[in-house]
Amino acid sequence: MIASELNVRKMAVGLRFGMSAGLPAEGSPERYLNGRPRGDCVGRLPLERAVADAERSLEIQVGDAHTGPCFTLANRVRRALWGAAYLLLFRPSPRPCHAWRAFLLRLFGAKIGRGVHVYAKARVWAPWNLEIGDESGVADDAILYTMAPILLGRRVVVSQGAHLCAGTHDYEDPGFRLTASPIRVGDRAWIAAEAFVHPGVTIGEGAVIGARSVVTKDMPAWTVCAGHPCKPLKPRVLRGADGPHPGP
Repeated sequence: MIASELNVRKMAVGLRFGMSAGLPAEGSPERYLNGRPRGDCVGRLPLERAVADAERSLEIQVGDAHTGPCFTLANRVRRALWGAAYLLLFRPSPRPCHAWRAFLLRLFGAKIGRGVHVYAKARVWAPWNLEIGDESGVADDAILYTMAPILLGRRVVVSQGAHLCAGTHDYEDPGFRLTASPIRVGDRAWIAAEAFVHPGVTIGEGAVIGARSVVTKDMPAWTVCAGHPCKPLKPRVLRGADGPHPGP
């Protein structure tokens, strides 16, 4: 691969795990989020691996989007096979068959934790770019547009009609080329109904994204956020045996 194409691919990945360029130094505060390495949303995905996986899995062809295919032949073949499996095996499966759907997603390269509920009407563009932590749920009609990796932590809820969109177009480029940036959702976060999450956004641990919000920037941990564009509104307070208290 020539240097210019490699640079374009790295720009297209556009990883934004809280960094603007390069990796933070080992042991630095910037390298960690909520006490864990950045990018480690399910406890086993260090940042370096997320970068490498994203660059390997992008499969976007450099060129004019108006005159040629935007993705490699291998990517298009894999998506055709997944599309057939989705229509014949995933989508018609009975509602309670979460283990079956998790099996199908794993078969196509997804990393799925224990007790995950992905409902039959949920739409996953490319399972090999999806990682879901234990006990998370993805509701009917949710769209996970995994042009770049989408990483969901433990006990994350993605509600009906929510759209996590990890790809877009460079509208300043004459060829309107595709670009992609991973989306990270921290543990115990909730993406409410019909919310839209832009490419490259990180949703902090325990954050709540209100229904029909449009999320264009990172949202802080343990905060209720809503709006168009989405903005932090107030702390998320959990009820407990000893009365209400802020999230961790």
